[in-house]
Amino acid sequence: MYIGVEIGATKLQVILAKADGSIHGVLHHAVEIARGAQGILAWIVQAIHELQGLSPEPLQGIGIGFGGVVSRASGSTLLSVQVSGWDHFPLRDFFEKTFSLPCVVENDTVCGGYAEYKMGSGKGIQGFFYTNIGSGIGGALFSQGRLLKGQDLGCAYFGHTWVPSWEEAGKPEKIENLCSGFSIERRLNHEGYVPAASALRQIAEGGRFSCKQLGQAAAAGDAFALEEIDRVAKSFGIGLGNVLTLFHPERISIGGSVSHLGELLLAPLRRYAKTFAFEPCKNGFEIVKCIYTEEAVPLGAAILVANRKEYEPE
Repeated sequence: MYIGVEIGATKLQVILAKADGSIHGVLHHAVEIARGAQGILAWIVQAIHELQGLSPEPLQGIGIGFGGVVSRASGSTLLSVQVSGWDHFPLRDFFEKTFSLPCVVENDTVCGGYAEYKMGSGKGIQGFFYTNIGSGIGGALFSQGRLLKGQDLGCAYFGHTWVPSWEEAGKPEKIENLCSGFSIERRLNHEGYVPAASALRQIAEGGRFSCKQLGQAAAAGDAFALEEIDRVAKSFGIGLGNVLTLFHPERISIGGSVSHLGELLLAPLRRYAKTFAFEPCKNGFEIVKCIYTEEAVPLGAAILVANRKEYEPE
């Protein structure tokens, strides 16, 4: 039995799972930003103890998917954009000392991609790229059965690649700053951004607009909602066109909360990715929604620690 942990920008999850991917317990909690890293750690430790008490067998390891930059060699967190207290924090040492169990710390998107690659939409695929559109945007690239690691601090930070901005003509912008859930909702809730005639204004709850409501309005045929999703798809598709040109994976899988828009987002994404890929790379690939959604990160973290010899620094 293994523990998988997700430390995200908005949510925390801890699961109890086996190496085969079967989940035997899940605990959820919202991130309390004001409490910082120490508040998060306190909840996770309590949750692990609770699941440990439910485990039919002794725990064999703890895997952690962290929403930020980590050092694989030291197991330390180097940066979290949204939550304070994680700069150069020895996360692996903390959990190994607390529970006397081996621990692996990895970027959260890599963990989500690992779950998809081993158990989900990437299973059996030689060239596989996973990316999530949630509060942030990351990436994980697999080739010939192995994760492309880059150097110690990782690679494939897809959300931090640059595309033309539609918010400020003639300027470049990071994909994450245009297409993440946080960015989409920031625009929607900027005064005057949503037209008065948009159906989105009729379904807003509490005066605020969400990505989910954007999808509902688009499904009802609202012109503004469809245009906004198309703008997101174009920027994201330019980035995927570059991924295709550089690596030409057989399958690209999209996860994260914004992926729940489904074909409203995926259909234009496919069109734009093909448009912006280099000619030899325009075919021979597919873009799909991931199989694991809510629990991809902690599940991938649990599977990763179970197979840690494959992924520990060489």
